[in-house]
Amino acid sequence: MKRVLRFLGIMALGAAALVAVAAVVFYSGAYNVSATSGHTKLVERTLNNLMIRSVRAHARDIVSPVGMDFRDPKLLEISAGMYEGMCRTCHGAPGKKPDPWLLYPPAPDLADALREKRWSDAEVFWIIKHGIKDTAMGAFGGTHPGAHSDEEIWGMTALIRQFPSLSAAQYTAMSELGRIQQESEGSGHGAERQHQQAPQQQQASPQPQQQKTEGQKSGEPHKH
Repeated sequence: MKRVLRFLGIMALGAAALVAVAAVVFYSGAYNVSATSGHTKLVERTLNNLMIRSVRAHARDIVSPVGMDFRDPKLLEISAGMYEGMCRTCHGAPGKKPDPWLLYPPAPDLADALREKRWSDAEVFWIIKHGIKDTAMGAFGGTHPGAHSDEEIWGMTALIRQFPSLSAAQYTAMSELGRIQQESEGSGHGAERQHQQAPQQQQASPQPQQQKTEGQKSGEPHKH
């Protein structure tokens, strides 16, 4: 019995010592959180495993749209145009390196990430839509201004799924076609808005003239 109590006492002292050390590190600011130094191997491995398990758990019930063709050329072109503007600067693309940002953790090469972590389509979709906390990976879905629809995010998922087998020339051609299509659609929407606003402006323009005419009529009795 004494041995058990002694053992429990030692365990309690050890736990108290660990809590004390953790408190000192926490309140002293001794732990360096700068992106230039990174985490220790233990912390980095722990956070990475936590992220992987969290993504898998939250994406478990997500199902891709019925009948969606992940190899549809038109879908891939539009998505490549979006990816070039949204993602390429951090993640790179087939034949294109990312811009030299100092991110921590670094944004992964997505073709490598698909091979190493074996992300499913649902998991890729979830990551794009919701982002990852305490990284540079933002949430591109949701209700905030500039958020993308689920349909657009599934298109991005389809594009990223093709990265391991996509050549640099194929990606460049697809992204250029997607950019041209986005620009043409944008200019078309702009012309449509101008066309819709024109009748309202035409209806509003005679009002000052009518007021002036009424003013002239009201002034007619003051003729000398």
